[in-house]
Parts: sequence; C-alpha cells; structure tokens
Amino acid sequence: DVSGRKLQVVAQTGVSIANSGSATHINYDDGTTLLGSTTCTTQVLTAGGTVTIPTHKVEFADPT
Repeated sequence: DVSGRKLQVVAQTGVSIANSGSATHINYDDGTTLLGSTTCTTQVLTAGGTVTIPTHKVEFADPT
C-alpha cells in the first residue's frame, strides 16, 4: 500500500485489439502522456479480436 492515489478500474469487455502479440502490461495514459503501468497475466492477442480487461486496483505514488 503506497501513499498517493488509489483507484479501482472497472472491467472492460470487448476492447478492440489493433496488433497481434502478447500482452504483459496494462498502461494508463491521458491520451498524450503515459501516467503509469502495471503487469498483468500474459495473454496472447490477435489483431481484429477483442479482449476483456478484468476489474483491478492501481496505485499511483505521490510525486517526490
């Protein structure tokens, strides 16, 4: 548990996959800037398919 912002990201279903490969991380951005990243269970992705991202918790530490 870190000090800073703590949030729970709700599940997202039917997220379109643009490129094939293996997902190992979930990244958070504001459309321009990478705000954070966390690991996830490796999942093989196929372009044109969809993926479900489960509900998960993330914490962003206060700036130092």
